[in-house]
Amino acid sequence: MSLFAVIIPVLLVGVLYAGVYQGFLLRLTPRPLLVTAAALALGLLWNLTGLPELPDKFVRILSEALLGGFVFAATLACRLPRLRAMSPEAFRLSTAGMAFILLGFTATAFVLVPGLGLYPPLLVGAALMLGGGASPMARLLNAPVEDSTKMAAQLEPPAVLAIGIPVAMMLGAGAMPVLGEVTLLSLPTVRAVIGFAGGGIIGLVAARLFGTGEGELPLTPFLVGAAAYLLAALFGFSPVMATAAAGLAYSADVRLPTATRIEYWRTGEALLTPAALIVFGLFVAPMAATLDFLVWFMALVTVGLIRGLARYLVLAGSNFALADRTFLTWVNGAPGAVSGLMMVYMIAIQAPLGDRVIALAAVSILLGIISTRLLTRPLTRRLVQQTALARKQQRYSPV
Repeated sequence: MSLFAVIIPVLLVGVLYAGVYQGFLLRLTPRPLLVTAAALALGLLWNLTGLPELPDKFVRILSEALLGGFVFAATLACRLPRLRAMSPEAFRLSTAGMAFILLGFTATAFVLVPGLGLYPPLLVGAALMLGGGASPMARLLNAPVEDSTKMAAQLEPPAVLAIGIPVAMMLGAGAMPVLGEVTLLSLPTVRAVIGFAGGGIIGLVAARLFGTGEGELPLTPFLVGAAAYLLAALFGFSPVMATAAAGLAYSADVRLPTATRIEYWRTGEALLTPAALIVFGLFVAPMAATLDFLVWFMALVTVGLIRGLARYLVLAGSNFALADRTFLTWVNGAPGAVSGLMMVYMIAIQAPLGDRVIALAAVSILLGIISTRLLTRPLTRRLVQQTALARKQQRYSPV
């Protein structure tokens, strides 16, 4: 399996490179709804025609490769040790906010299917908290709003992935069945911890020896992440955990301008999101084709009420104006492409989820992708109007 786990990511990189070179991949990036709908239709057709399912091993490695790409781009962007100083709001949302959302999403799944116990809903909550909705940020970046709001909206998504993906992977490791003779190294949680430790060493050594390299977007960080992933996969440890730790250690120790860090994230998100949506649409989204009213209702509660309440409470103590807090409450945090990838991974490792819980996750992710795509621009427009009005009132208010 180790060699197989190396070949598939290399082939995936080749496919992504070809997609960028030919131009079709970047044309798909701003069309997440179209990509998801097409993949969903293909997934439903696949199921209806009775074609053989792809092996779980292949699906697992494919999802791991994409998750590794997302988490490394995220760790480069946010630089966790300085996150609080750069954006207190992004720090609040990616720590306390993510914890509240995890608890809320877990509670929703538990209420829907209480007979499964607590662990399966916790796995679903960990997947849904990751988000990855690929918000159309271009309009926000050019909008006349506060720079601190722009910074918080940009830094929160990668910070959530940098913290949340390792947490979700550890929970997934606890759900993986152990086959054959049980030894210490055969335990998935131990392999995940060793992968994380080894990746951290690789990232730290690379930062001290190689720096960042030359160019607007240097190639060295990509090579560091690829080396950590492939070495962990080759030796049978968790490649995603290794890549996450390598990114965290490398990003914390190397000098990179903030603009370059964010550009790494935006580039990685643009390249990986279409592939993530395709994988989700093929393997998980068809589970949303259910007539169970309670599943759809609980998904609406999850994406709307629970997410909004958790983020509102976290931002209540912020120094931001009400308009900026409202914008940050709703612009991010919905389940998205990375949530879909994590659900694909959970199913591929045969986590004890159950069809109804998977259906809840699939519907929640679809609703999250739709809401993120449809609401971000109106929310940005409203924030611009309220910011302009507040500045006008401040300018002409009596001293």
